Amino acid sequence: MHYLSPEFAIVFIGFLWLYWLWGVGSGPKAQNILLLIASYAFYASFDWRFLVLLVCFSFIVLGLAGLVVRSDGSLRGWPVKAGIFVALLNLGLFKYYNFFRESFSAALGSGNGQFDLPLLDILLPVGISFYTFCGIAYLVEVGRGNQKPAPWLEGCLLFAFFPTLLAGPICRPKDLLPQLVSDSPRSIVAPSGIGLLILSALIKKIWLASWLAEHFVNPVFSD
Repeated sequence: MHYLSPEFAIVFIGFLWLYWLWGVGSGPKAQNILLLIASYAFYASFDWRFLVLLVCFSFIVLGLAGLVVRSDGSLRGWPVKAGIFVALLNLGLFKYYNFFRESFSAALGSGNGQFDLPLLDILLPVGISFYTFCGIAYLVEVGRGNQKPAPWLEGCLLFAFFPTLLAGPICRPKDLLPQLVSDSPRSIVAPSGIGLLILSALIKKIWLASWLAEHFVNPVFSD
């Protein structure tokens, strides 16, 4: 279920109604729970294994960020280093391993005969780059002391927030987390501009981007 599919539009309208209806009586915490459930359900619609990977990634990064204050509380502390290593290992394994496998095998076997790294039959999780670098940015900010470790609910929502999960942008903690942890009642900013923003986004995505791809990008890559 992609952002531009009719199914997403129908589900999103229903979700938006429930989100604001629930928020009026229950507050931002309940809205965060609903957002996280919706984000996980949206991501699992592609493949439930993608969701398992995202949840494991979130728990590891949030757990290590919580340990930063117990270590020396800097970028040199082992929790930050371990978190960045895990994030990059996760991205490299699922996105780049098979891409570079043949080159690595040729380089390792150039001096002593044949050497083949195993071919891994793994799926590429959608949006893995966005939530991986979001996790790294979060760890760096916590390590620098610019960001306190987030509560588990809001931290998981930071990485899984469905409007940015597939197409970005990479959410920096200072931009999104303060909105998630705030107890102030939420409101729609500039409601009169919603329709114009959605229409302009659809025009740029469906018409302009497709036209540029067909006449410029695809011919270049096909040559």
